[in-house]
Amino acid sequence: MKSVCRTSPIAMALATALFSVALATAHADDGAYPRDVVTVEILEGIPPEQSWEFLRPATADHYTEPAFAFVGLPKKYSDRGLLDDRTNPFLLRATGRVSLPLGEYRIVLRSRGAARLIVDGEVVVGTDFVESNADGHESVPELQALGGNDVHLLPPGHQERSVTIQIDRPTSGFVLEAMI
Repeated sequence: MKSVCRTSPIAMALATALFSVALATAHADDGAYPRDVVTVEILEGIPPEQSWEFLRPATADHYTEPAFAFVGLPKKYSDRGLLDDRTNPFLLRATGRVSLPLGEYRIVLRSRGAARLIVDGEVVVGTDFVESNADGHESVPELQALGGNDVHLLPPGHQERSVTIQIDRPTSGFVLEAMI
């Protein structure tokens, strides 16, 4: 089995969603996914309900990355040029075309909140929406690794899901969505 991602916790503002895959030049027919880059959109004004079913607001910000690996987000500025807060919650949506050799892959998704990975239009793995507990008196769980020495310990408050998928096409469309 090939490993698609090197898992390590990466901070993303209020949430961490990690999915790291090398992005290769692709020559597929499907124009729905960008080539050579990962297009990242930030959608603000997401309803506070814990669901993926909502009307998508207009994109508040967008940029590109060379791979599906995120260590931070661009800052938001007001009309006066002052640092501003993003809405709570907001959605990070990353889209790209990934070329991988055919075969079986283990996908590991880590997040502090709800996140999901969609491959060729199908949700293959996702993490749960979290219930906020603001009293500060809950117990702190022990750090746990998913499996093996190549995986970093999962920080407290983070979730991790692992799935094995079969890649049957030389180029696939990948979408990572994370509620932040």
